[in-house]
Amino acid sequence: MAEDKKNGQTVPENTREESYRLAKLLRAGNRELARQLNLKKARRQR
Repeated sequence: MAEDKKNGQTVPENTREESYRLAKLLRAGNRELARQLNLKKARRQR
């Protein structure tokens, strides 16, 4: 992930906040993908 410091300068707070939000969205998306995959597997087994 992006480091908090670049060339000795601290990254602005809003940039960090945005990356947190992005990470949260990605995790939610991955959870949704996993759920869909599990549904497909369950259908195949029947």
